[in-house]
Amino acid sequence: MQPGAVSVSFGLERYTSLAASTNGRRIVATVANSHSELWRVTVAGDGPPQNTATPVAPALGSASAPRFGADYLAYVSTGAGRRGIWKLANDTTTRLWNDPSADRVGAPAIAPDGRRIAFTVERHAATQLYVVDSDGGKAREIAPALALRGDLAWSPDSQSLIGGIVRDGEPRLARIFLDGTPPQPMASEYSIDPVWSPDGTYLVYSGADVGTTFPLRAFDPDGRPYARPSMMLTRGARRVAFAGDSRSLVVLRGGMGHKDFWRLDPQTGAERQLTDLPSSFVIGDFDVSPDGTEIIFERVQESSSIALIEPTR
Repeated sequence: MQPGAVSVSFGLERYTSLAASTNGRRIVATVANSHSELWRVTVAGDGPPQNTATPVAPALGSASAPRFGADYLAYVSTGAGRRGIWKLANDTTTRLWNDPSADRVGAPAIAPDGRRIAFTVERHAATQLYVVDSDGGKAREIAPALALRGDLAWSPDSQSLIGGIVRDGEPRLARIFLDGTPPQPMASEYSIDPVWSPDGTYLVYSGADVGTTFPLRAFDPDGRPYARPSMMLTRGARRVAFAGDSRSLVVLRGGMGHKDFWRLDPQTGAERQLTDLPSSFVIGDFDVSPDGTEIIFERVQESSSIALIEPTR
């Protein structure tokens, strides 16, 4: 801050434009507001791309980052003091972990055995790693300050986690143990957002941006490169998910403002479009049901408001 400057606003607001009065006593700002809801689309069969979707449940309010469990849906909620991890089962929502003081809660990662859910919490510029039982019990902090970026993934045996830890200025995947053992590096290059194949034979992750694109890469459980065709995705499409127990991936394809779901065979590179949703659908995070017939996704809706800022001195 320059000498004599005064902080007039702080917090999580995202300003897109600023204008000051002639005497500098007042500032008018445009504040970007983002709201997200969970929607579902059916992708079963080999017919034409699905062009309609339906909301999961209006009562969820602001919800994001959905993840399928065996018989429930875990997600992040941020509305009305609900900031935390919640569960939807049999049309009933249940709080698993909640802390309105958290600045940001990361996407839940459900262990393959279904017993535990891991997630990150950003608070006061520090990132904490938490694990909670799938019924909401035994919430505990695993690591108080890891420089984690992106999504987490459980190992196939449900005994450790894989996540991108920032080293030398960029995230690199490492194995994170639940007993406090120091993380074990798994990659020496930029790597983030890991996803295990259903049979646990390899892990898919995304690399560093190259312009507006980034590569999708893979390695085996020992960290050795896993051979498969080269794939490139566009910015805003880092989340990928396997289609149920199959070896095909569900990815997002399209322009910067609007993308649709595609099914991709990582062995052959063959692709098929799954949805053709209206341009008003801006898709964020998503997950695919265990049987591969349904996608639950985060529909992001942006709006803006005008704020008047008056310095206190």
